[in-house]
Amino acid sequence: MKSILASLVGLALLSSAASAAQMVGGSKDAHGCIGPAGYVWSVVQARCVRAFEVGHRLDPTTPSANTVSAFVVFPMGGDQTRAELHLPWEKAPLIAKRIIRPGAVTWTAGSYKLVRAHGMYSLSKGTRLLYRGTAAQ
Repeated sequence: MKSILASLVGLALLSSAASAAQMVGGSKDAHGCIGPAGYVWSVVQARCVRAFEVGHRLDPTTPSANTVSAFVVFPMGGDQTRAELHLPWEKAPLIAKRIIRPGAVTWTAGSYKLVRAHGMYSLSKGTRLLYRGTAAQ
C-alpha cells in the first residue's frame, strides 16, 4: 500500500514539474515571440529579438534603484535610417527616424531624440538628457 501511494505521489510530482517546464517561456505574442524569455518583436529587424542581446545599451544619466537601461536596435545590414527605442516605461518600442545634422547623426520619435556623436549615444526627451551609452557594440 505504501509503495502504491509513493508511486502516485511521484507521478503527481513529475506531472506538475512537466507542466511547469512547459509554462516557462511558453507565452507567445501575435508575432510568435516568447515574452517571458525576453523576446519582443522588432519592427526594424522584422524578427523576434532580445533587445539586450542585439541592441546598444544606454544607461540612465541619473541612476536610481528603480531605473533600468534602455536599448537601441537598428535594422540588420547596416541600414541606420531608423532606430528602435526600447524604453522601460513604454509598452512597445518606439521607431525613430534619422535626420542629418552637422556634426552628429540624430533620430527622432515624438519628443524623444537619439544622437550619435563622438562614439556615444545620448537619448533625450525634450531638453532632458535621460540616457547615454557607447556607440560601439
